[in-house]
Amino acid sequence: MSEVKFSKEHEWITLEGDIATIGITKHATEMLGDIVFAELPEKGSNVEKDGTAGVVESTKAASDVYTPVSGEVVDTNQVIVDDSESHHNRMFAAYRDGLVTKGKGDWRDFPDLVESASRFESGMDDDFNTRIAIVEVQNVTKILRALLEDGGLQEKIVAATGWISNFAGDVLGLLPEDNEIISEFERTETERVDLAPIVERLLEEREEARLVREWERADRIRDELSKMGVVVEDGTDGATWRLSD
Repeated sequence: MSEVKFSKEHEWITLEGDIATIGITKHATEMLGDIVFAELPEKGSNVEKDGTAGVVESTKAASDVYTPVSGEVVDTNQVIVDDSESHHNRMFAAYRDGLVTKGKGDWRDFPDLVESASRFESGMDDDFNTRIAIVEVQNVTKILRALLEDGGLQEKIVAATGWISNFAGDVLGLLPEDNEIISEFERTETERVDLAPIVERLLEEREEARLVREWERADRIRDELSKMGVVVEDGTDGATWRLSD
């Protein structure tokens, strides 16, 4: 394995023949926090030594990624882009679940949601600083997801859903119309009910295979479920499942 070298800007580089691999250090990723956006160079493009090779934006900061060498980009790590896209998927899923929650609630009645609104508006007033705006959308999404998972105060679930509707939907345009979301939710629920007997049977077969250490059979069943659009999550209390977003 080639030697890893580090830059003052917290990039690292390894060299295998004429192929250099560049990334940011663990310390840099920990300082950045959750990545909400990533822009990587296109394959086939050229980068110059000490020039910008990409941009990452997180819940804490935005940072350029510099390249310590010149050359042609032959490949990129799509995972980091997929991770940033998954934030939007989680926001959409939380909003969808909050949207079908019955009750009344106003985000203006909750100090943490008011503070997020203030930071969002300050960011947008600062020459449309969408990074700050998206960070606040992610923060409120985390609040809403926690409320939904823990069976939190119904009034606040509705309030946080309203916050996301106002700021992520109306201001940033990140959401489709509510009636489209509800229609999709109802379709998904119908699909879930129809699939439930089949999925439960396959999960039982998978568990039986795991108990007798037939790992290949267990993996085949999991792959079959994946093709059906089913996500299996193994936990201490057994496997649970959901339809992929």
